[in-house]
Amino acid sequence: MKYDLFISHDVKDRSGFTTQLVLGLKQSGLKVWYSSHDLKPGDDLPTEIKWAMDNSRFGLPIFTSNYMESNWGMQEFNYLMIKEKIEKRKVIIPIWHNITLNEIIRKMPMEANRFAINSNKGIDRVVQNVNITIRKQLSLENSHKKILTLLSFSTIFITSGLFYLSFKEGKIAPNKKQAIDLEKTLPAMAR
Repeated sequence: MKYDLFISHDVKDRSGFTTQLVLGLKQSGLKVWYSSHDLKPGDDLPTEIKWAMDNSRFGLPIFTSNYMESNWGMQEFNYLMIKEKIEKRKVIIPIWHNITLNEIIRKMPMEANRFAINSNKGIDRVVQNVNITIRKQLSLENSHKKILTLLSFSTIFITSGLFYLSFKEGKIAPNKKQAIDLEKTLPAMAR
């Protein structure tokens, strides 16, 4: 992925918190796509924003009253939710800025169940929490990859008393001896 984070925000919230947050995230070493920094005159907004979301590992929606009332913001958020479902992994790292749980419940009840980072602790704390969340998620994804790699390079036999199945070769051996012989024919790297 080209970017670590896509910042989903309302343009009315650009000054202040959002810009400071982006600077803090960049200073922490993250690659951040932020419309105010990355869009150029003449860019087609829907095309560029979709490309940026597709090329970012995580989406960071900044929930404010403005954001939740913005059609554009809700389109970005919905796209990030779809991306999360398709990729079957955490994509959305929500930030609540100057908003309460009651406002979230009233305007977006389903999001009240998702743990969010609240900006009331300050920019440095938000940057720290975003970095921790990303590191934990990447560690989890790497663990899953290692497990899948181990499984793909192993021969696993299921015994039911009737047959032995080699998942690596996708073959069924009628008895244990043939299953062991099948395992011996695998390349050394696969054992």
